[in-house]
Amino acid sequence: MTRFNPEKNNKTPEEWSEVALKTTQENHLQWNVIGGIVLGALAASTASPITGGLIVGYFLWDSWKKAGEIQRTQAAIAELGCVAQVLDGDDFADYARQVGNEAVIEELKFASERGLALSDAAADFYDDNAATIPKTLPDTTSPLMATAKTLLEKAGLQPQIQTIANTYNPIAALQIDIISEISDRITNTFIIGIPGSGKGMLVSNAIRQAKRSYGSALKVFAIDPKNDPKEAGYYDCCDYVERFNCMDAKPKTVAAFIEESFKKSELYGLTSQIRRSAVSVPANIAEGYGRQYRNEYIQFLHIALGSLRELDTELIIAKEVSLAEESLFIPLMNEVEEMQSIMVSTLNKLKQPKQ
Repeated sequence: MTRFNPEKNNKTPEEWSEVALKTTQENHLQWNVIGGIVLGALAASTASPITGGLIVGYFLWDSWKKAGEIQRTQAAIAELGCVAQVLDGDDFADYARQVGNEAVIEELKFASERGLALSDAAADFYDDNAATIPKTLPDTTSPLMATAKTLLEKAGLQPQIQTIANTYNPIAALQIDIISEISDRITNTFIIGIPGSGKGMLVSNAIRQAKRSYGSALKVFAIDPKNDPKEAGYYDCCDYVERFNCMDAKPKTVAAFIEESFKKSELYGLTSQIRRSAVSVPANIAEGYGRQYRNEYIQFLHIALGSLRELDTELIIAKEVSLAEESLFIPLMNEVEEMQSIMVSTLNKLKQPKQ
């Protein structure tokens, strides 16, 4: 007589999914971010703010990448019930004993093919059973294949098998179009290289490619940390450039320059938005006036009115952040308010039925 009952640890599929989801939530990503910030602060104080910023950026990128992998794993758990790749230790052993090795191998094969991370226990189990994992082969027993084979035999022909061989070239496989990688998807990108490796030229080419792709919709604010006259041409495609020789300056001075540059970037963005809103008003009025039907004219006047109200809001924000002297904003805001009244009155008259 014994009280041993290994099936006591059996769980329903829903309970195993809860265990797996809980495991993915214990990822400690917050400590990864905090550790990166601390190391970045130490590097900024002992080396340079640029080094500190690079360290913080790397840890943020690494945490973002891991968060994406966790989301994909959680989706596989919640939507497909694929949990084996997450379970570890006793949980993995209990799950394998309950569902059987074949089911576990099927889940691990699915997770591996989709690039999902495997726990230590899952990875060891997968490696130990790699030889038993079935390979997907073409189905030669299907009715269509059988019919084709019969027709060939009746015609006295033999199926010709052509083998195409391809030699793997690891160097070619690693080659990527860096310019397209940077310019196709505008994201925060850290580029690190030894002096003279061509980082400035690479950034310059990427900016030019992005400007060709996005046109006037893309505004580029650049910070030139070298202020080298020989490299000034790298940034002539940018809309606004802040320059300073950071290499010969103290870390505190460099930090102040970067902070001030970011402030100017924000102000430049607001100035550009004000300009676009202001231009949109007469442009839409003119286009609407040139349309054939009254309803089209009304539609474009509504767009112009929306741009006016957007401009009004942007002027209020610009005044609050002291973009210019407050005395300059008051007449502008009064004029915008008067134009809004005229626009509303015009729209009301146009909407009245013709006499």
